[in-house]
Formats: sequence, C-alpha cells, structure tokens
Amino acid sequence: MPGYNPDLKGPDGTSNTPAIHSGKEALTEVCKRLAILKPTSQHHADLLLTRGTDLHNEFSAIQQMWQNVLGINVKLNDIVSPN
Repeated sequence: MPGYNPDLKGPDGTSNTPAIHSGKEALTEVCKRLAILKPTSQHHADLLLTRGTDLHNEFSAIQQMWQNVLGINVKLNDIVSPN
C-alpha cells in the first residue's frame, strides 16, 4: 500500500495501539487520557452557525450522528452575522 510505513511511531513513541471498536470507545479513551471528562459525565458540544447558512442541514446530520454514535448531545446555535 502506498505510504504504508511499518516502523511508524505515534507521538508517545509507541508503535502499537489498543484495538478500539467504536467511536464512543475512542472518545472515552481520549477523555480518560486527557482527564477532560469523567467517563460517567454527559458529553455535549455547542456548534455556532451563522443564521441563514446553507450548511444547516449538514450540521443537523452531524448533530444526529454524534448523538447516535458517540452519545454526545450537540446543540446548534444560530448567530447573526456582524455584517
């Protein structure tokens, strides 16, 4: 495979990573390592959108995917452009 490097190491100098089977497991592992959130806490995110943006449908899809797959509640906030 082009670009494959069997000797590649991660930022921590290790070459093996634990098997992660889902996005939710990956999120929980990152949170544990960085001590950002307790594993039992409710995950959430706020996304700011400029009012009238054509991307609202795309962000709505992201909102639904993050909730279904990662268990993260995403709040979409419309803001008024300063123009």
